[in-house]
Amino acid sequence: LRPLGGVTISSLTDAVRPAMVHGLKSYMEDGLKPLIRNMQGIKLAKKEAKEAGAISEKILHSRLATLADLTDPYAQGSPFERFLQNASVGFTKMTGLLHWNDFQKTLAATMTQNRILKNAEIAADRGFDALPKAEQAYMAYLGLGRDGAPLLGRLFREHGQVIDGVRVANSEVWPAEMDHMVRSWRAAINKDVDSIIVTKGVADVPLFASTTVGRMLLQFRSFALASNQRVLLRGLQEKQTRFWGGVIAMSAIGSFIYMLKQLESGREISDNPGTWIAEGLDRSGIFSLAFEVSNAMEKLGGPGIYRTAAAAFPSKSQKAPASRFASRSVVGSYAGPSFEMLTDLGSAVGMGFRALDGDLDMTAGDVGTLRRLTPFVSLPYFRWL
Repeated sequence: LRPLGGVTISSLTDAVRPAMVHGLKSYMEDGLKPLIRNMQGIKLAKKEAKEAGAISEKILHSRLATLADLTDPYAQGSPFERFLQNASVGFTKMTGLLHWNDFQKTLAATMTQNRILKNAEIAADRGFDALPKAEQAYMAYLGLGRDGAPLLGRLFREHGQVIDGVRVANSEVWPAEMDHMVRSWRAAINKDVDSIIVTKGVADVPLFASTTVGRMLLQFRSFALASNQRVLLRGLQEKQTRFWGGVIAMSAIGSFIYMLKQLESGREISDNPGTWIAEGLDRSGIFSLAFEVSNAMEKLGGPGIYRTAAAAFPSKSQKAPASRFASRSVVGSYAGPSFEMLTDLGSAVGMGFRALDGDLDMTAGDVGTLRRLTPFVSLPYFRWL
């Protein structure tokens, strides 16, 4: 409720993530083109992805949670905890993230289904070995290898359809004895879409992150761990032209996000090209772990990526640290937002005692502390108000 108001702006890099995985040609032909001229195919592909559970943000984060928690007398937690849980669900709607995620996952799922079914058709006609090595690896990664791909191709031929280039499997009408293939097909969609539009899974974080203390310390850092697994490590094992093209495109959008964030928060935009490059790479989410460590070190005044990049242009502004860490205290940078809230509450109490003594002056740090403690204030339109 306090720090995540601008999360949708930070997620704009998702717009080019499908091109990094599937290639620019597929992004244009199987993703953007149907959005413009073939909404029927997009709707059917979206329905298929919903059946697989890949597009469910607006449902799982709002209606079901609200109905279950507010009306269930046996729900876990106190009434106050359930109130906070439902308030956070409403807050997530206010950020616009649910709608952005579902839109991006629709685009990614359409491209994923097209690619899988295209490969499955080739495997059914000419055998799995007829696929290029990269596509064989891709299908095996999704659990549709030498046995599954040809069978999927035959099921698509019998029950699927192609609507102006968009392939739709129609898995809900597959024969009952093919239930195992329905599960494999839907699991493949989920696995690829959750990797393209980074969605944290159980195996993306260490066991320590599942403990009470670990959740508090690693709060908001789970994305960095998931992104390292699903974007960087996966990208380095796939086509290098797509990977580095994705790095350039996502970093360009990352630099744009930096500008939007600075304008939205009223902070100065740097004139240092090194800072723009570092901000772009940081906000791309590709090298997330390296930047998390670097940014935390720079918060204490130590060396880091931003300082090194800015130093390459000595005649320009040398301000640091990263803008992502600008509103965090040192405690928040290392111990997470929960511990930061405790220290901020202590500072707020100190302001009250100072006011009782007649000291009514507030520093910029005091204002920042009160901002960090105020729910909803990180929403751009709420902050402006």
